[in-house]
Formats: sequence, C-alpha cells, structure tokens
Amino acid sequence: MAACVPDLTNVSMLSPLGFKLGINAQEFKYLEYFCTSVTFPAIALPAAETKYTNMYAPLAGDSLRYDPLSVSFILDEDMKNYLEIYNWLYKNSKESIVYRDLTLSILTNQSNPNIIVQYMGAAPTGLSSFEFNTQNTDIQYLTCTVDFAYTSFKFVVT
Repeated sequence: MAACVPDLTNVSMLSPLGFKLGINAQEFKYLEYFCTSVTFPAIALPAAETKYTNMYAPLAGDSLRYDPLSVSFILDEDMKNYLEIYNWLYKNSKESIVYRDLTLSILTNQSNPNIIVQYMGAAPTGLSSFEFNTQNTDIQYLTCTVDFAYTSFKFVVT
C-alpha cells in the first residue's frame, strides 16, 4: 500500500500580514482603509447528549455555531471609521436591520489574492471602547474593534 505523501514542491507559509477586508458598500470605505487586524472566527459543531443505557453519550450536533468576526481598526482624527459603524449600529437599533456581505481576501507572499472568504448577511453587534490618556509617554494611536454576526461564510479559491 502506497503512503499518502503531500506535494510540498510549492509551499509557502501563511503570513498574518497578508489580508484585505472589503465591505460591499461605499459607506464603509474608512473602515476598510484603516483596518489593522481581523480575527478569523472559530466554528463549532456542539455535541448533543443522548441517553444510552445508564449514561449520557455525546453525539455530533447538527447545527454549526459561528463566533463573531472581529475587526480592529485605527481611529482616524475625524473618527469617520468609528462613525460608519456607530451609524450602522444605531440605524439597526431604530429601523430594520441592514445586512452587508464582507469579503476577507487572504493574500499570497506576493500580495495577490489567494483565498477569498465571503461572510454573508453580516451586521455589527458591538463596538469596543477606546481610551484617551494623557499619561502616555509616546503616541499610541487609538484602535477600536467591531464584532460582526453573520449567517454563514464560504471559501472562494482564486
């Protein structure tokens, strides 16, 4: 029986610096531009317990659970990127919820799109706090994080 050997002739490691976030709407251009990090969400298939004779046995569940997509960004001086998300959250709390699709492009070591992850039906669920502080000895630009809920995501290989 032949061993299963992967083709390792052209393998590059995935860089944490190679990504680009896109939102399918013009009103979020500042968030896209100032995005500094994206936390790729965890997914789980929680176990369901079933009674088996005198014990409970875990079985694979039937519904995927997605963690939120967390996006961090540097605040610009006019807070335009913060206001983009704040206004989206505020409108969703007062009117019908607006959903957008988000696109995370994972780049090669040559900065070309390699894998595209599409998050469908995304809406912000939280916007983190940030702190003004006169005791800092050097300038550390303020950052903020927004969490997005979404209905599903899929991979598109380019």
